[in-house]
Amino acid sequence: MSQPLNNLDIIILIILGLSALIALSRGLIKEVLSIIGWVLGSAAVIYLLPVFTPITKEYIANGMIAGVVTSIFILILFMVIWILLTGNIVGKVRSSKLSSVDRVLGLFFGIMRAFLLVILLNILISWIMPKDRQPETFKNSRYFQLAGEFAQPIENLIPRETLDTIRNKAKEVGGKSDEKDDDTAEKDKAFDAEEEKETPSKGNEDLFEKLAQPQVKSKAANKKKAAKIEENFDGYNVHERDNLDRLIENSLD
Repeated sequence: MSQPLNNLDIIILIILGLSALIALSRGLIKEVLSIIGWVLGSAAVIYLLPVFTPITKEYIANGMIAGVVTSIFILILFMVIWILLTGNIVGKVRSSKLSSVDRVLGLFFGIMRAFLLVILLNILISWIMPKDRQPETFKNSRYFQLAGEFAQPIENLIPRETLDTIRNKAKEVGGKSDEKDDDTAEKDKAFDAEEEKETPSKGNEDLFEKLAQPQVKSKAANKKKAAKIEENFDGYNVHERDNLDRLIENSLD
């Protein structure tokens, strides 16, 4: 019996469907040219940012904001120019007999693009959290685990230096989460230790009762001794009564 779909599988299918529909409407040529444009636009930002940032700083005092504004301006300007340059190519393909083929190929391209994103997500999550620590949603997802089977070949395509840098950053994020869990566990242990110190142990209570018990027995023994003296007391003799009478008469005089 096949494994049922969970919520993550449904989300992955929705992403695949949206990507496929967008690529179907745009066509393969336009999708490929769009991706090339974004890659070249990012490269243009990297190389032109140091050139135009000093100009932006003349109008924006904050260096970080100036850099962000400059990056956005360069990227938008490049993409506008790129669309104008490639628009003629896309228009010719749409008006030719290859239009239907272009759209069908775009459909498959959209599916592959979305699945590649799922593979990259699987790689990133595996760097942050080992498989034995991943939530059950990831472990029980049919398509997420299927993407994991293609993760290693994709990792081999990434340059080693770039791969190590990204992996270290991901491990730092996962390490911070572990440190928070460890700190919470240590705080709980410290709190339990304080409670044990504040609450008397059973052994201390027993010792206290043993120390107090002899005092109780001593009081009971004194009461028994007094009662025994009262029982054995027969009254004063003649000599003692004469002395008492004499003492009373002297005190009256």
